[in-house]
Amino acid sequence: MIALAQSKAIASMITDSRSSESFREMEAVPLIKMGGNNPSIIPTGNALRLLKSHKIAFEKRNNDPLTAIILMKQENEYKGVIKNIGCDPFFIFYYIPEQRHMYRQYCRSVHQNLVTHPQIINATGSVIKNFMKFGLEKTKTLFLYEAIVNNKEKQHSFTVSNMVSESHNTIAISNWLANWIASNVPQPKQTVCDQSLALLSAIMKTFTQYSLKIYIEVCADVITNRLPRDSRWLPQCFVRLEIAHFMKLASQWPSLKLLHRKVRKIILKTIGCFVKFQDLKEVYSLLLSVFISITNESNGLDRNTEIETSCERHNRRLMNIVSTGNIELDEQLDAIIDDAGNESNSYEEQFCKNIYKGLEGHNDFQKWAEKVYDESKKHIQEGTGINPLYAPYIIHIIKMMKLLPLWSGIMIPIFGFGDVIASSIAVESSFNKLKNITFKHTSLPTDIENFLDTNLLSLRGSSLLKSNEALKTDISLKQKKIMQCKIKLTI
Repeated sequence: MIALAQSKAIASMITDSRSSESFREMEAVPLIKMGGNNPSIIPTGNALRLLKSHKIAFEKRNNDPLTAIILMKQENEYKGVIKNIGCDPFFIFYYIPEQRHMYRQYCRSVHQNLVTHPQIINATGSVIKNFMKFGLEKTKTLFLYEAIVNNKEKQHSFTVSNMVSESHNTIAISNWLANWIASNVPQPKQTVCDQSLALLSAIMKTFTQYSLKIYIEVCADVITNRLPRDSRWLPQCFVRLEIAHFMKLASQWPSLKLLHRKVRKIILKTIGCFVKFQDLKEVYSLLLSVFISITNESNGLDRNTEIETSCERHNRRLMNIVSTGNIELDEQLDAIIDDAGNESNSYEEQFCKNIYKGLEGHNDFQKWAEKVYDESKKHIQEGTGINPLYAPYIIHIIKMMKLLPLWSGIMIPIFGFGDVIASSIAVESSFNKLKNITFKHTSLPTDIENFLDTNLLSLRGSSLLKSNEALKTDISLKQKKIMQCKIKLTI
């Protein structure tokens, strides 16, 4: 192939992300007639693939991915951006100066306005290819971790730090978060994540003064007034579970899947009501109703006294609770429940079975739920009707109470801030943008070097745009306040 033809083919296959066969088909249309011979000017598919491979290899810093990243770290463009690199296990921490500047500005404005928005932390896979480390050992599955702040007042979110890692345990994640905190940025007051024990434990270890188990114990002591609410023992960071993921896990309970679809939806809606409650008395009242409803085989009238059974009353109460409430919140929860109930995922089912394995031992909230369950047994009666909500095997309701302070609203009055429904939609949107816009013309997963080059360029541009937009908003707000003061003085 001559140089001009090579340039054309490279531009089509690399810049426009066309396959070699697609390029050959496009070239064939103006050059070949039906029944004629294939001209030699149209390269073979193998020649095009070799050309593309050689071009990509030529543009790499080094054939070894780890060496390439180390060389990349020394370049002026990436000095102070790529922070730490590890080989066994492989990891890389990175964040740009513009992100750190934005976060500091955000924290100053939050301090002045007494408003706290959550920092959301999550991970995604299928974006970076596994690679050979120094040609000796292949990495395990690589995940991209991202910490993002969702500023609802200014209606934008921004990334503050990233990690790519083949290790996904508490130590690996907490090292990344601690490295970011060590860069002289304020510690977050509120954090949202999914129900991964490794992620939860790492957040507790880095942002609070407690382990996950002690955090829950302290919450129990504060809620039950064994510790004062303004106590120095209060956790330094309000840690919350992302509700869509929590509800999705609840929908995967094996015992719940055995029930009729309508009964299953009533129970999921009831769990959604627990999410909204901010008082332990409300949780107790509804939990007792749930246990009475699911442990009685019959409802209607008592066969002996012909008086309405407890099950009948509590069934009616559940129906009333799940059908009334805050319309906006209920719409949010309904959307989450519908989305969770429509999916069946074997990984989620397995995750659901193993989620509480790291939380064995004494737990105040589980013990409390067991006492409520024992109380409900006093209300078992033989009635005249068949109870449609009878589901005695849903023991996960007791288990899920272990993490009550993380997924419900009962800690909101104590901390004094927080949305009723904790969401990670900002980080999910960020991952969606990454996969479908930033890497739109790249086949994912891609190699680590190409990923870092593209991702860091995108992060820098996004941070500059959002920083300038935020600055204009601040200036316009200040000018508005000055004008209002002048008007008042004139009057």
